[in-house]
Amino acid sequence: MRFLIALILLSLKLSATETLLDRFQKFTSVISVSSNNVELSSGSISYDSDNFLYSITSPYSQIIAKIDNKVYVQDDDFKQVFIYQGDYDFLIQQILDNEVGLQSYECGSTCLRASILDENIQELVVEMSENKISQILYLDAKNDAYVIKFLNFELGAKNISYNLPMDYEIIEQ
Repeated sequence: MRFLIALILLSLKLSATETLLDRFQKFTSVISVSSNNVELSSGSISYDSDNFLYSITSPYSQIIAKIDNKVYVQDDDFKQVFIYQGDYDFLIQQILDNEVGLQSYECGSTCLRASILDENIQELVVEMSENKISQILYLDAKNDAYVIKFLNFELGAKNISYNLPMDYEIIEQ
């Protein structure tokens, strides 16, 4: 009987996590990635149910777009676009699809901690409020800590599309 009660409570907790993440399936935000209080990159992201457009502005100009089963990596310095076919998973997708087994975690606000980790990530915590993701903190396999801050977070996404630039070299992988 105790096992049945524990199983019911666990399923309620997991479904509450799924419901919490469902509201973040469409959003736009400015993103800042840092390690040891040093900003490594910044840009903006539009996300819509596994499709996204991430425009990096610092330290260099680059666009990463995932639309359906294609990933486009546009390098403005070299005037090249790499196109990858296939089903690539990105960290933001793994989090929002709850492939990392997020569970409630005690912190100053609403936090979720990953219970399913891989060889690249030792620890991952998502901090959020009711209407926004505030930050994602993770520790990689080399013990480097990263913070991904979401600024100006808005629910709802712009139309996500990507057009190949005319004067760039196209490299299909």
